[in-house]
Amino acid sequence: MERHTWSKKTLKAGLLLSLAGLIAATGCSSTKDNAGDKSSPSAAASVSKSPAAETNKPQADLPRVDLTWYYGINAAQADQQTVENAVNDYLAKNTKLNVTLHLKPIPFAEYDNKMGPIIASREKFDIMWTTGSWLNLYQPLIDKGGLLPLDDLLEKHAPKTRHSIMPEAYWDSIRSSSGDHKIYAIFSLQIAAAQKGFAFQKRFVDKYKFDVNKVKTVADLEPFLKQIKDNEPDIIPLAFPSTIGNGPFFPDNIRNIGSSFYYKQDPYKLIEREQTPEYAAYLDLMHDWYKKGYIYQDIAATQDFVKLQAKGNIAVTAEQGVFPGSDITISGRSNNQPIITLPMTPPVFSGASGTMEGISSTSPNPERAMMLLELVNTDVKLYQLLCYGVEGKHYKVVDGNYTPIDGAGYAPDINWVFGNTFNALPKAGQPRDLVEQTKKMNADAEVSPIIAFRPDDSALQTEVAAIRAVQKEYMPGLETGTYNPKDYLPKLLDNEKKAGLDKLHQAHQEQLDKWAAANGKKK
Repeated sequence: MERHTWSKKTLKAGLLLSLAGLIAATGCSSTKDNAGDKSSPSAAASVSKSPAAETNKPQADLPRVDLTWYYGINAAQADQQTVENAVNDYLAKNTKLNVTLHLKPIPFAEYDNKMGPIIASREKFDIMWTTGSWLNLYQPLIDKGGLLPLDDLLEKHAPKTRHSIMPEAYWDSIRSSSGDHKIYAIFSLQIAAAQKGFAFQKRFVDKYKFDVNKVKTVADLEPFLKQIKDNEPDIIPLAFPSTIGNGPFFPDNIRNIGSSFYYKQDPYKLIEREQTPEYAAYLDLMHDWYKKGYIYQDIAATQDFVKLQAKGNIAVTAEQGVFPGSDITISGRSNNQPIITLPMTPPVFSGASGTMEGISSTSPNPERAMMLLELVNTDVKLYQLLCYGVEGKHYKVVDGNYTPIDGAGYAPDINWVFGNTFNALPKAGQPRDLVEQTKKMNADAEVSPIIAFRPDDSALQTEVAAIRAVQKEYMPGLETGTYNPKDYLPKLLDNEKKAGLDKLHQAHQEQLDKWAAANGKKK
């Protein structure tokens, strides 16, 4: 298969094309099925090009099937069944899929532990949420045979998702690294530029007259943390999820491709992040702050950071994604405390693997599952039903903004899990041009010259599993400052080496050298 290589210019062009396709696909938010609405010339043309677009057949021509969809959620929703019933009522009245959808949300804190046995037992289900580096990891799922390749299914049953809505460059960024370079999931179209930084509760910034713009390095945050520690006994100065890589490690000169890292100035020479002086200095700073009480003392043992943050008593959080409108999103996770965000890195194109939906290799009805995902990404009403529930019962639209109804029983706040977030409603306080700002940030983001490179770990699964186990044992404690790096960093490095890190690193470097030579990337 031909591999695509592209520049920032190419990415911008793809995004402009994406915008044009998006407008054509989702310009009408009526209750009609946008995927099959013949009133739109562009929609009709798209459907006519799909020889197997079964959603245009009379419903009786498609036998009724059940589809099961597992995904992560912040917390269980009291009105989950009501929303599922509304979704199925909408599907029955406004589409021709003839499916009954069974929604299976699992709290993020439990997602891996519950999905693991479901996948291992080869349970028959249809759709699952997966991510590149957080939960239910995408590439390991592919390697274990848990996901179906989707290239043909996308062409036949989701032509708009494949060609009109999602930029081609994004598809390249989620192709498998296992040798076939196929697509195994549909990404949620959203921010695709990683800009790391901090989120401050505005009430404390105002109270202590702290100028956040003077924070140029992570260490510059300390005076503010000290003020909180000394004067606010019920407030946590700094916290972040203990999951590997979620702390304020913000060196501008280190980049990554999947689990591989490199210095920005030399992208063709891979490095081991944990062996860099930048990482060692970061761990020293975190441990110093932990000893001073600036970092939440039980953070390494906190399994459910969402629950902790919901109390609204964290003055500063480290954020892996600062983007247009993220202040409102973070505020919603923080008991609605007003938030000020501060980017600490320039935007870097991060690929599209942050949140995706794949089709299980055990799915009895993969074609129908793909048709459903096409609708979720193109039918505004269906998408908003999943995101917000029933309008008038669970939420209302005030001045064009999504406004949850207090106590209504459904407000999951996970638009980015379900699909195309450009079909979401803005929240109060978010800019009216949020989608345009997001697209601009995506287009302006720095693009790695090796973004299309995909390490192949299929022959090194033993080493990958062993290294992951070592990192899970040591890195949360180190990165939260709980462990003294003088004692535990050598243990991490030694055990990584014993687990096969050198072998994995060498394999990745050899693959990168070969890829670079084949693509004329290296002099």
